[in-house]
Amino acid sequence: MSGQCNDADPKVCACNPSEASEVCGAMECGMKSDGCSGMVTCGYTCPTDTMCQGNSCVAIPMCNPDDCSNGCIPFVQVRCCKGDGTCGCRVAIGGSCN
Repeated sequence: MSGQCNDADPKVCACNPSEASEVCGAMECGMKSDGCSGMVTCGYTCPTDTMCQGNSCVAIPMCNPDDCSNGCIPFVQVRCCKGDGTCGCRVAIGGSCN
């Protein structure tokens, strides 16, 4: 079925990795599984005002934490950008932007 034999046992079919064009959608970027525990690189290049995230191009948040109003608790939280481009605070060591 796969057209390839398993190296360890020639009586067993090997997994046949898909071509990148079969695995990746027309506008997908980044790395994806080839279906055989390997990875393929999707060839789509994101426009300059976007970044590749989860195999899709998403807008780069325009928030600059340095321009945020200081609503964070001093010495405990730092200013950060949320996924929607608005400002938020997060715990100074790790944590997500809330």
